[in-house]
Amino acid sequence: MGLEITPGTADGVPLFVLEGELDIYTVPRFRKAVEDIVLDASHIALDLSNVALVDSSGLGALLRLAQTDGRGRPVVLVCHGPSIPRLLELTKLADRFIVVGNVSEIATAFDASES
Repeated sequence: MGLEITPGTADGVPLFVLEGELDIYTVPRFRKAVEDIVLDASHIALDLSNVALVDSSGLGALLRLAQTDGRGRPVVLVCHGPSIPRLLELTKLADRFIVVGNVSEIATAFDASES
């Protein structure tokens, strides 16, 4: 399976909708797709609702995205199911991301993280 990446925005925040697998084979394309946009963005959101698999390479790419500027940046992950939040808990990375259940919660999640 591959990975489809659809860029867009949600409440003015760069949003990438991913579908497929974020793994060692698709991470290079993921990085290339988000690279130019995230350099200038203070916030970013990823909709992972239709991602079937995140392997260690994919997890590393997500973590790198959150730390691109060296200081860290808020990254919201939209996840409908429990598998990705559970992965973040098991790897002790849950505190590096803001996890929400749907796209409509993105702006509120950023507001809450900044207060």
